[in-house]
Amino acid sequence: STASWRAELRNELSIGLRLLADAARDLRAPARQADGGDAAPSGLVDSRLTDLQEVVRQLREDIRTLPVRADAPNAGCSGASAPAVLRELREVQARRNVAVDLSSGVVTVCRPIEFVQSAEAVGGQVRVELDRTETTDHIFRDIRELWAILRVKIRIEGRSQRMPSSQGFTPEQRVRLRGLALQRAECVRERLLEEGVAASDLLTSGEVGVGNKCVIIKLDMFPNS
Repeated sequence: STASWRAELRNELSIGLRLLADAARDLRAPARQADGGDAAPSGLVDSRLTDLQEVVRQLREDIRTLPVRADAPNAGCSGASAPAVLRELREVQARRNVAVDLSSGVVTVCRPIEFVQSAEAVGGQVRVELDRTETTDHIFRDIRELWAILRVKIRIEGRSQRMPSSQGFTPEQRVRLRGLALQRAECVRERLLEEGVAASDLLTSGEVGVGNKCVIIKLDMFPNS
């Protein structure tokens, strides 16, 4: 249940915070080698303290956002415990291809997803496709892993260019740019299908003149909001 999920995670995080605080306190004391040698280099101690402080910061953030996460209707539906879910998410994000904000579901793609113009054109509409590289392969595998952990729908919003002036787009331009935005979203959808994400969990849309990114990916953590 949501209540037990929340209690389990709070308990584990509280234990972790106490252990990290104890370790940080020990490091601040003069660190002597077991044979009575000189103190450990201050740079090494400082580095270790910085690492611990980052872990503490992440744990505190987990506690702060826990009520939001636990209220997500589908959160944790893969059957894993709350601490296990968070550990798996951190392992994926540690590869620095993607990052996910569980309070909003927005997935930040840390490396660029590039599109290239295809030689094919239909009815004068430019066709685009994913620029398939090793980097993009890693990105989509990690998005697939996020989906496998959380088991929520993925919203893929293709974007097109912003208008540089206040004049806006002509109707013809809007049709063309919306088609381009939808193509980008569909390219991402097809690539995620290849990775094994369920077709029923992939939703696409296209927007004209919004933001500067080619595609926005969002985990549907709050489908009823």
